[in-house]
Amino acid sequence: MTPKQKVEDLELQINRCMRGEQTSIKCPYCGVEILPTDGALCCNDMGLVVRAVLRRKAQLEVLEQASEIMDKAADLAARN
Repeated sequence: MTPKQKVEDLELQINRCMRGEQTSIKCPYCGVEILPTDGALCCNDMGLVVRAVLRRKAQLEVLEQASEIMDKAADLAARN
């Protein structure tokens, strides 16, 4: 797998876990399977990608919330 494919694979697995469709993550870097009961991630590369994926997800959620607030404010302004 290319580095981009590894990131995409890991992001897909994280999303599946968050939706409850998957209960473990197989590291695309070292091949270790990580379970929810494991106390740590298997390698630094996986840790960096997991952190980046979760930060991106959080940023997208904040942007969506801001967009909703702006839409509601525009609606209220149009009514006045």
